Amino acid sequence: MSSVVFALVHYRNTAAIQSAIAHLRALGVPPGWTVEVIVADNSHDAPASLGAPIVGDGANRGYLGGAAMALAHWRAAHNQPPDWFVIINPDAAPRADALLALAGAALADDVGMVAPAVLLGGVTPQNPFLSARPSRARMWGYTIAFRSAVLTRALDLLLGLKRRRARRAPASPVPRSIYAPHGSIIFVRRVFFERGGTLDYDGFMFGEEIHLAEQARALRLAVRFVPAIEVIHDGGSTTGRVDSASRREWHRASADILWRKYFR
Repeated sequence: MSSVVFALVHYRNTAAIQSAIAHLRALGVPPGWTVEVIVADNSHDAPASLGAPIVGDGANRGYLGGAAMALAHWRAAHNQPPDWFVIINPDAAPRADALLALAGAALADDVGMVAPAVLLGGVTPQNPFLSARPSRARMWGYTIAFRSAVLTRALDLLLGLKRRRARRAPASPVPRSIYAPHGSIIFVRRVFFERGGTLDYDGFMFGEEIHLAEQARALRLAVRFVPAIEVIHDGGSTTGRVDSASRREWHRASADILWRKYFR
């Protein structure tokens, strides 16, 4: 028996959450596996008609903070973490056979997270998000760049160029160990939590991938890219509607947190 828990974060996006719940419940499930969807309500207005457990504490905990509330809800009921805890954006849609592919993946005991093949718009590969650990200089540079609207805009342009190049490149078919998975969907294995890994993160939004990757690194756990698990990502379902000043401030705060905690 393997338990899978999908954590969706609600913030004034009820229609997207409803669609995501329906999609996740239609996935093929391996024999003996159980699947549950938990909604973390950051805007305190999720309707009971969602048909899934809704958790919240009256505050907006951000992306990973919301997922942490969903995990705490599961652990309180079961006295242990699930076999797989999946942090997922409502606009990330796993292929129907995603869980079957996960069950069929030959994963070593030291694999703590799995990164699927995420295709932005069904075209642009987003995993591996980071194949190797970023340098100290790069992480320090982010703490400077995100203090400036001009430099932040330049980074956005560079990211756009990177996406266009990725769109022309074929998706990688080779499973391998990487540094960090793309944050739109991250499969976190029970061993991550059993060894002391946590979703607690001081950042509100952005940088979650590096925060989790650094914990896996410290716990001597691998992050495995498994391209047989395919996910279509629309992109920007919530953050795309946020003003640029707020997004830059979240980036700046997260860059400072990651620099101080892991790279300084």
